[in-house]
Amino acid sequence: MHKNCPSCGQNFEIEPGFYFGAMYISYAINTGLTLVIGLTFFNLGIKDFWIYMATIIGVVVVLIPPIFRFSRVLFLYWLGGVKYDKNRISDMQ
Repeated sequence: MHKNCPSCGQNFEIEPGFYFGAMYISYAINTGLTLVIGLTFFNLGIKDFWIYMATIIGVVVVLIPPIFRFSRVLFLYWLGGVKYDKNRISDMQ
């Protein structure tokens, strides 16, 4: 990830350790994903423990990069003071 936005110059590295909070958001997303997969398998009648584990671990490992990146963006919007400006984006294009 860039240190600054190439378009508007927004600093993404707000302070050391700022993105530790993003790891908590990522943890919450992964926990929800695990629950959804587990409940879906349970409702489908699949009761084999190893199928649960293999599927959940496989999906979580594949989705680690996009989930962590998304959690960083959420953390920037919630606590970093970053605001989305539709007019500024349309001016750049």
